[in-house]
Parts: sequence; C-alpha cells; structure tokens
Amino acid sequence: LIDPIDHETLEYRPSPAVRGAFNWHLEFKWDNVFSYEMDGPEGPTRPIRSPAMAGGVFAINRHYFNEIGQYDRDMKLSGAENLELSLRIWVCGGQLFILPCSRVGLINKPRFAGRPGFMKSVTYNNLRLVHVWLDQYKEQFFLRQPGLKSVAYGNISERVELRKRLGCKPFQWYLDNVFPELETSKD
Repeated sequence: LIDPIDHETLEYRPSPAVRGAFNWHLEFKWDNVFSYEMDGPEGPTRPIRSPAMAGGVFAINRHYFNEIGQYDRDMKLSGAENLELSLRIWVCGGQLFILPCSRVGLINKPRFAGRPGFMKSVTYNNLRLVHVWLDQYKEQFFLRQPGLKSVAYGNISERVELRKRLGCKPFQWYLDNVFPELETSKD
C-alpha cells in the first residue's frame, strides 16, 4: 500500500486497504477492497487481487519483467505505463496483488499536469495502450474521447508482436475474470 506523506508538512497518513483500478478514460484510481477479500485465515494481511497498480512503486521479479517486455519504451514522459503493464501482467498469464502488510510512504509532490507536454504524453501513451490491449473495447475509450480517434500514437508493431509471442488472452478475459466492475456502455 502507498501511504501519502505531505510534501510541505511531512505528515504521514496511513491508507486503508485499497486496490488499483481505472475508468474508461484510463485514469488510475484506488477502489475499496471487497470485504470478502479480507476474510480467511490471513485476515487483513491477505494479498488482495488488484486489477491495476500505481506507477513507479511496485515489486516484480526482474527476469519476469524482462520476459514480459519491460515497459513500452516508446511511451513518453509519464502516464498509462502502469496500466499497460498491469493489463499485460494479467492477460499474459501473471497476477497482480497488493500486500496490505507492505507499506511505502510516498511524498506527494505537485503533479506533472502543469508541465509542458504532460497531457500530450498521457494521450499518446493511452492510445498506445488502447490499440495494443483493449481489442474491441477500444470503442469504450473512444465513446468518451472521440476527438482522439485520429491522434497519432507511433508504431505499435513491436508491442502487438509481443502480445502474440506471449500468447496473451483477449481483453474480454480481463473484464470477465479480473475487473468485471469496469462497466461498459451499451452504445
């Protein structure tokens, strides 16, 4: 779990047990953990299945990280790399857990959002994720952001090939088995 530390006062605030998630705008968010996930002999220390992870603060086996293709090297600055890796882990045979008994204090600094090019890089990265991993569900993203249909996102052929080589499941499998709470529009 990531516990925020205020960048001005250095006040430490423990987080409740949460899991990573996102919406169809591909914005990362924290969701409450279902109570049944805390049941069982491990109680509040039980690993929690998480549909997504926050970027930059995670543990992964180096060999596995290399085997599944590391980060997409053609993504820019920041934004969506955590969601892309999260989806890839799940659909390509891995699992992603949050360990409630493992905590990292993170100093919350002002966000990148005001920096030149930040939103452009987030859009670029989101589009790469959409076109490689969402299959027919990319339309859910474009229903909410139709103006992005014609925006360039670079060459994704290496990432598409990686997906084939790893024998990854379709995004439908992810929705059915990992994140059924992600509602789809009927339009």
